[in-house]
Amino acid sequence: MKIRVLALLAFVLVGLVACGQPAEAKAEPTRVPFQMAGENFLSAPQDFLMPPALTNGAYAVMSTGTESPNSRILELRADGQAYIAATGRLMGWQRQLNRQSGEGPLYLVNIVNLYETANGPITVLSREWHADVWARLDSGELTLLPDLPGVDAEHLVWQDGTGGIGVEIAYHNLYLLLTGPGDGTDQYGFFAQLVPRYLQWIREGETQ
Repeated sequence: MKIRVLALLAFVLVGLVACGQPAEAKAEPTRVPFQMAGENFLSAPQDFLMPPALTNGAYAVMSTGTESPNSRILELRADGQAYIAATGRLMGWQRQLNRQSGEGPLYLVNIVNLYETANGPITVLSREWHADVWARLDSGELTLLPDLPGVDAEHLVWQDGTGGIGVEIAYHNLYLLLTGPGDGTDQYGFFAQLVPRYLQWIREGETQ
């Protein structure tokens, strides 16, 4: 099965002074770029968690989140050792953002896993190593949705019976997940706007 890919965002500030005199220009804080070696990210996975600012104030972070070391994978998966070897998983992090206003899921779960190479997250999305999700898709418990428009990274979009959507993305050596519970509304448009912003924010960290 083929899956696909994403992009969007940037802003600037200017200032003037009182008394009709132009103020001395204040430099905007420089964003610290992500550490990279070639095409692979070296920064910690929590550095890639989606900033709540990308939701325009609609969501807020309640905590710094939780680390997901490989030891946790060994606890959760009977094939954990083989999974780690096949994917080159290094570590992961997850946190929840709660809705403060507007529309969208009641909360968002954001997971970021870091792998040795770009082949890792692609392997994660394969039928062999993502069997739980593919089995639910095959059985009809989950519905495979169209690729998000404008997303140029390999990704998988699915919806559960409550209307909750999950977007799983392979970008360089990162696996990214954004998901939330169903609320009886069509959430596809919500994620179609948010996910490109998220990916663009990561891209901007590569080049600054």
